[in-house]
Amino acid sequence: MAIVVSANGYFEVDTLGDLASITTHVGSIAKVISTTKYYHKQANGWKSNSSWEIIGQAVLASPAESIVVTFAARKYIRMFARVEGKSSSSKSRIRFNADSGANYSFRIADDTSTLTGLNQSGVDLSKEATANVEFWEGLVHNPDGKVKRFFHGGPFDGDVANQAPKLQSARANYAVAVGQITSATIDSGTAGVNLLAGTEMVVWGRDED
Repeated sequence: MAIVVSANGYFEVDTLGDLASITTHVGSIAKVISTTKYYHKQANGWKSNSSWEIIGQAVLASPAESIVVTFAARKYIRMFARVEGKSSSSKSRIRFNADSGANYSFRIADDTSTLTGLNQSGVDLSKEATANVEFWEGLVHNPDGKVKRFFHGGPFDGDVANQAPKLQSARANYAVAVGQITSATIDSGTAGVNLLAGTEMVVWGRDED
């Protein structure tokens, strides 16, 4: 058993069982090296903080057909993306694990109607084509051995004060049960046009306690 104090002031221990030997005040923080998880000392013992942590991010320095983020597997994933526009009008799309097979289905709705996609090669992030700015966030349930459930939403167009953004939300399946999602790619869909410089994507992840 090894217990050390890191340069950042928290305890580092080899295994979860080593936490029991640390007697310190409530509010202390410890990291279990074997799991890379952090724990907080509470009145009833050490508890995993189970906090969301950034596990991947990318920003396009110049226009490109896609933006890709790779990350460590987590059971729960949050994603944020801002497409700074495209070289011409198209529907933005997301794929997981570089999978372009017919493994996706989705239903996306905006202010006026819905669009359904079955056996798709990716999930549309917007119901209508646009070359304007898009802001988007999503949540993924990402367990090994089960189909991945995914929902996303965000304002669409209207990146100025005199134009109200459109509302959009969607539900989707990534129908691959084996393994977990460890990468996400946003592109311009079948149009194959460029996403503009400044397009960004950030991914957070967490596991259960």
